[in-house]
This record gives sequence, C-alpha cells and structure tokens, in this order.
Amino acid sequence: MAEPQTEPQLISIVSPSGRLLLRSPEIADAAAILANVMNPRNVAFLPHLNHQNHTLPGYIELIQQWRQSCLKENMFLVIVRRDDDKIIGDCMFESFSPPGLEFEAGDCGIMIDSSERGKGYAQEALRTLFDYAFGTLGLERLTMSTAEENTPMRRLADKMGLRGRIEPKLPEGRQVVYHLEEENWCIKHGRVEF
Repeated sequence: MAEPQTEPQLISIVSPSGRLLLRSPEIADAAAILANVMNPRNVAFLPHLNHQNHTLPGYIELIQQWRQSCLKENMFLVIVRRDDDKIIGDCMFESFSPPGLEFEAGDCGIMIDSSERGKGYAQEALRTLFDYAFGTLGLERLTMSTAEENTPMRRLADKMGLRGRIEPKLPEGRQVVYHLEEENWCIKHGRVEF
C-alpha cells in the first residue's frame, strides 16, 4: 500500500458492470446514511449500531471524520445505484495493516438497505471493494466478519467462494471470520485495477 498521505484521498469507484458507484460520502449524504442505520432490518446483525445515539448532526460529523481519515486509517464509502443516484448502502475498510503485521491488510464490511437486497448489489459492491483493495491499494490480505446467525451474509460469502471460520466474538456470541488473500482472489476472479 502507498505511504500515508497528509491530505485525504477521496474515492470514487464504478463497479465493472456500471450499475454501482462506491464513493467517499459527502455532507449531503448524511440523511440517507442516517436513514439506513435507523432501519432495524438493516442493523439486525450489527449490534454496535443498535446502541448508538443516531442524529443528523452526529452523521455530519462522522462524514467529516471519514473524509479526513480516508486511506489513512480507514475507508468508508457509500454505495450508490447509478441509474437514480440513490444511496443503497455503505461499505468500509478498517484497520489498515494492524501493528505487528509484515504485510498490508484490512478489515472490511458492508450494509445494503433491506429494500434493495436480493438484487445482487451486495455481491457486486464486495467484488468491486475486494478488487480495489487488492488491485489499487495493494493490500495482500483482507478479513471480513459477520454474526454467526447472519445467514444471508453467510450465503453471499459462500456464493462468492469465501470460506469462513467460526470464532468467539466479544463480549458475547460468535462470528464467522473470512480471510481473503490477494493471490487466491486474483486466481479465482482475475486482476482488476481501477
């Protein structure tokens, strides 16, 4: 991965099919992001979001933080359906290269609005995100985790050829953790650079 920059690098990635745009959030996106996290069906398997005090000013502040930290510590992107410019979800990387690792790594996640599920958007967004991480950012490894009971996400991971391992999740419960390596992803899916 390139050396950290002093100025944030904002991201805009069109998926290979052209249906989706993954981009850095703008202040004008705050209401749409807030609506997605306020929908109980969207955060059913994201308990850390169920307990937060969600407000529009709070999300405006978060967007400012996400924009400042983009590609320094993390990368938060909104997923936009290009035919109508509707924000249908978000995805992110956290923890670029945790201390002690000799390789470039990141942890990723995704949330698609419940009204948009079953249309292939999550798979397309994740493939785009993985291709960008390996092809453009130069990450060597990724992790992605989900609650053990999140059957839809686990089915999607299986469909994408990902294999996970059940691990404890603190403070309670269990999660499925998926480990992806650049070499294996590119062998299966080809190398795509943006």
